[in-house]
Amino acid sequence: MRATIIIFFLATCYSTSFANDIAILNLDTLQERSVRSSDIIFLGQLFKVDTNNKTLSFHIIEIFKGEIESDSIEIQVNEKNPIYYFDYSLWLVYSNFTVNSSNILNPNNLTRSIDHPEVICAYQLPPPPPEDISHNFFAYLNKWLTFKSVALKDWYFELESLRSFKNLRLAEKKIKPINYMSMFYASTICLLLSLILIIYLLVKQRKTNR
Repeated sequence: MRATIIIFFLATCYSTSFANDIAILNLDTLQERSVRSSDIIFLGQLFKVDTNNKTLSFHIIEIFKGEIESDSIEIQVNEKNPIYYFDYSLWLVYSNFTVNSSNILNPNNLTRSIDHPEVICAYQLPPPPPEDISHNFFAYLNKWLTFKSVALKDWYFELESLRSFKNLRLAEKKIKPINYMSMFYASTICLLLSLILIIYLLVKQRKTNR
């Protein structure tokens, strides 16, 4: 009975993950594109799902890009790239502003939770379970667990990459731009003063020798 439940769960994961027939993309390329094109990127805790208005509400934990004034935010789900899992856990959220200043999920759909890190278009899912896997059930289950562990490792790595991205942007804001023209003028003035001083000393020395 337990094996039947697990098989049903795996089959459901497979069918929903490919419901949109999204092309498989390179994860690094997808991350770079999402960071560049997103207005807001944050780590949040999902606490409310409104299926009628298709919105997700998050408590803000850490912001990596953009500005959010309150400690929570409501995000509109992108209809072209729907989310199938609404688990109340930690999420990496990539969002864009719309014309009416509301927030909508980035169409690249890199937004995902820590419980389901594999549901993005950067992974080739294992094949669906065969009709009769009674003899190879644990081998098939091991494939899924291995696949999920890789996706989870990528999720954590992406979190640390976003933190590095945020720290780099903060460091760039603190560094004041160097005014090379001011340095040039200052150096020129010092050089002229040095030449004047040398000429003055030479003239004074000649007068003394006479």
